[in-house]
Amino acid sequence: MLNLNALTTFLRLQTTEWENIEPCEQYLLERNVSVDEAELFDQYQSLFEFVQKEHQPNAIYCKMMEHERWAKYFAICNTIKCFSELIKIA
Repeated sequence: MLNLNALTTFLRLQTTEWENIEPCEQYLLERNVSVDEAELFDQYQSLFEFVQKEHQPNAIYCKMMEHERWAKYFAICNTIKCFSELIKIA
């Protein structure tokens, strides 16, 4: 049976602390899903910068649903390399 509490650690676009991402990574590693931690950290930094830029001045962004925020972020990414590890924990 799936433990739904384990899924609460997955990345949300209002997450601002790397420490909140580490449980997601650990959860996946325990289930044999490979995660490149260095790549994940770099991608997280880019995502964090995007969220900070969009969240503060943009009331529309604040009202978006989670999947709409992800879609907006993916739309600005040039390649899958920008989110290859993030998408594993999204």
